[in-house]
Amino acid sequence: MSNKLLRNKNFIVKPLTLAIALGSSAAINVHAQDSLALEEIIVTAQKRDQSMQEVPISMAVLGSTALENLGVAGLEDFAALLPSMNYVSLGPGSGNIYMRGISSGGESVLGANPNVAVYMDEQPVTAVGAFLSPHIYDIERIETLAGPQGTLFGANAQAGSIRIITKKPVVGEFSAGYDIEYNSINEGDNGSLLEGFVNIPVGDNAAVRIVAWRKDEAGYIDNVQGSHTFDYQYIRDGLDAAGQAIAADPTISNDRFVEDDFNEALTEGVRANFRIDLNDNWTVTAGVMRQELESEGVWDHDPDDVGDLEVVRYNPDSNDDEWTQLSLVVEGKIGDMTLTYAGSDLDRESYQQADYSLYADKRLSPGATSTFYSCYVAATGACGDPSILYTSDNEYKRENHEIRLVSSQEKKLRWIVGAFYEEASHSFDLEWHIPSINGLTWYGGVPIAVEEPDIYWTTDQHRSNEETAFFGEVSYDITESINVSFSTRYFDFDSQLVGFSGTFWWPDRFGPRTEAFNTDLESNDKDHVSKFNISYSITDDIMVYGTWSEGYRPGGLNRAINTSIGADYAPDFLTSIEAGVKSVLMEGRLRLNAAIYTQDWDDFQLSKIDTSISPLQLTDNVGNASSDGIELDGSFQISENWNVDFGLSYIDATLTDDYLVDPLKADEISAPSGTDLPRVPDVKWNISSRYNFQVMDNDAFIQGNYTHTGESYNLLYGTSSTRGRDKQDAYQLLNLAIGVETDDWSAEFFVANATDERSEVFINGASYDERVTTSRPRTFGLRFRQMFN
Repeated sequence: MSNKLLRNKNFIVKPLTLAIALGSSAAINVHAQDSLALEEIIVTAQKRDQSMQEVPISMAVLGSTALENLGVAGLEDFAALLPSMNYVSLGPGSGNIYMRGISSGGESVLGANPNVAVYMDEQPVTAVGAFLSPHIYDIERIETLAGPQGTLFGANAQAGSIRIITKKPVVGEFSAGYDIEYNSINEGDNGSLLEGFVNIPVGDNAAVRIVAWRKDEAGYIDNVQGSHTFDYQYIRDGLDAAGQAIAADPTISNDRFVEDDFNEALTEGVRANFRIDLNDNWTVTAGVMRQELESEGVWDHDPDDVGDLEVVRYNPDSNDDEWTQLSLVVEGKIGDMTLTYAGSDLDRESYQQADYSLYADKRLSPGATSTFYSCYVAATGACGDPSILYTSDNEYKRENHEIRLVSSQEKKLRWIVGAFYEEASHSFDLEWHIPSINGLTWYGGVPIAVEEPDIYWTTDQHRSNEETAFFGEVSYDITESINVSFSTRYFDFDSQLVGFSGTFWWPDRFGPRTEAFNTDLESNDKDHVSKFNISYSITDDIMVYGTWSEGYRPGGLNRAINTSIGADYAPDFLTSIEAGVKSVLMEGRLRLNAAIYTQDWDDFQLSKIDTSISPLQLTDNVGNASSDGIELDGSFQISENWNVDFGLSYIDATLTDDYLVDPLKADEISAPSGTDLPRVPDVKWNISSRYNFQVMDNDAFIQGNYTHTGESYNLLYGTSSTRGRDKQDAYQLLNLAIGVETDDWSAEFFVANATDERSEVFINGASYDERVTTSRPRTFGLRFRQMFN
C-alpha cells in the first residue's frame, strides 16, 4: 500500500466513522422491526443467481426502483452515483469510463481499447470513445463489478465491468406504464422525455414486452459571434502556387453559425423482447433493440477565452448515431445443471462533423502540421479560407456467441465451463476538409486532378477482430464457512487493419496505391488470465474475502509504422490483490461493504498525438503504473419511512516508471515515476436519502443526492501538440426532488444541479482552445409516471 494512501488514512477513516456514527445515532429513537430490513438484492455477477451479499466481489447495484427514483437516464447519470467510477464525455454518443484509477487518458477510436467492459444483457457492447450508451428505462438493474473480471467477462473487463440488465417479458401478466417529463435549464432551453412500456401475455406460456422512448435534450451552450486571423508569418515571404506573393494573413468569421443553446440532442428508441416457456425447464427469449441519436453543437464551453457557457465555432458540429441489436438466449436444465446459450448481433452506424478550423494555427496548437503551407502549394491560387471541417463516417458490426454449463449450486463443489466466440469489425472514413483547396495537387511540377477536391488528410480503413475464448470456474466449500474458488480464461485474439491514411501531397492517395502508403497489418495475441478467491463467513450476515485476479485488454494495430513506435501494440494486463468485507447489521437494516486493494498495471497502452514523432495518433505500450485504494458503500434503513445510501472511494494511481514520449530519447522524460494517472479523482463520495411522509392522506416523499468529485488531471503529460496537463478542480453536485405517489401513479418536481455548479468534468487538452466539459446547469423539471396492471 502506498505511503500516500497511508498518509491519508484519517481522511478515509473519519468519513467512514462519521457515516456509521450518524447511522447508529439516527437509529436510537427507532424501534427495530422486521419490516425495516433491507430488501435482498439478487445478481448474476458470477454467471448464476446469487444474493449480492454472498458474492465475494466489490460491486454496486442499482435496481429498477432506485434507477427510477434517482432519475438515471444514461451511463453518465449512473457513473455519477458510483464513487469508484469516473465518466468522461464530450457529448451524447461519446464517452470513456474509468474504474479504480486505471486510466492512461489516451483511449481513442484509432487506438487503445477501453479497460472497462460494458454489457447489454449478455452482449459486450464496449466501444472505444463511443460506448453504446442505451437509454436507461424499464431496466431490471445495473450491476457494476470493480476490479479485474477478465475470467468470466473477457476482453476489456480489465478494471471492471458494467452490466445493464433489461426487464424481460413476464408470462401470464399484463402490465403497462408511461413516464412524461418536462424540464427547463437555467440560461438554456427546455427539454422533454416520453417513455412507455407494455407487457402482453401470449397464450399460457409466452409473453412480449415492448418499450419505447423519446428524449429531447435541451441546449445550454451558445455559439457566439467571433472571428480569427491566422498567423502566416512563417510562410509570408514565400509564394503561392500561382507564383504570387502572400500578402496578408486571412481572417475567418462564424457569422452564419451563431446560435443560442445550440447543443441539442434527440434520442429515440424501441426495444421488444419475446419469451416462450417451452416447458418447465426450458425458456427461449428473443429480442431486438433500436436507438437513434441526432445531436448538434458541442457540450463543452470556453469560459476563459469566450465566456460562461459560450464557444466560438466556425463549422457545424453534429453527430448522428444509430444502432440495432438482435439477441437470442436459450436457457434450460440438464439434470441438476443449467445450460445457457446467448447470441447477439449488433449493427451500428455513426456520422460526425466537427469544427477543426483553428487546429493548425501554430499560435494555438504548438507543433501542429503545416496545414497552411500545404494549402498554398496544392492550390493554383491563394488559399483564402484555411479553416478545417472534420468528418467521421463509422460502421460497426459485432456478432458474438457464448455457451456455458453451470453445475448445481446446492453442492459443496460447484463449477462453470464455457466458450465464447466473437467477430467484430469497424470501418471508418475520417476526413479533414479545407474548403479553399481547389481540386489540384502538384507532384513533380505537374498538376493532378483529384476526385474529392477539398480533402487535406484522410484515414479510410477497416479494422476487424476475431476472438475465441474458453473459460471456467470451480468453487469448493471447505467448511460451512470457508469457500475457495479459482477461475481462468484462455483467449486467442486476431486483429487486422487495412486501408489508407495520408495527405493530398502523396499522389498515390488519388492514383494507384503502393505498399509504401497502404496499411495492411495483422496481429495475434494468445494468453490467459486467472483469478483466485477465498471467503470466510464469520456469521450468516458478515463475510470477509480476499482475491487475487488478472484482467486484460487486447492489443491492436497502428495506422502507420514509425521509427519510435511499431506497427502493433501488445495486450496490457492488470493484476489486483483485494481484501473486503460484506455485512448486514442491525437486524438487516444496515448493509455495509468495504474493500481495500492494490493493483499493478503492466506495460499499459497509451494513444497519443505528438507531431515531433508522427502527424498520426499512434498507440504504444509505454510502461507500468499502480493503483491503490479503499472503497465503501452502504445502505441504512433509518426508519420505516427514511433510508440513506452512501459510498466513498479514495484512489492513489501513479506511474511506477518514467515515461518517455520518444523511447529513442532517454534523456527526455515526459512524465516521471510518481505522476498521478489522469481523469481519476483521488476522492469521490456521495450520499442519497429519501424520506416518505403523508400529505392529505396521500403518500409523499422528499429526496436528495449529493456527490463530491475530487481533483484530477486531464492528461498524463503535456506534449508539443497539446496545451498541456491541467489539474481539474474538485466539484460538488446536489440534486433534489419532492413528490407524491400512489400504487398507480406518481408526480414529482425536481431540481438537478441545484447550486448551478460549473464543474470541470473534463478539460480537453487536445483541443486548441482547451474547452471544458461542465455539468448541465441548474435544471428544473416535472415528472409524471402512471402504471396499469
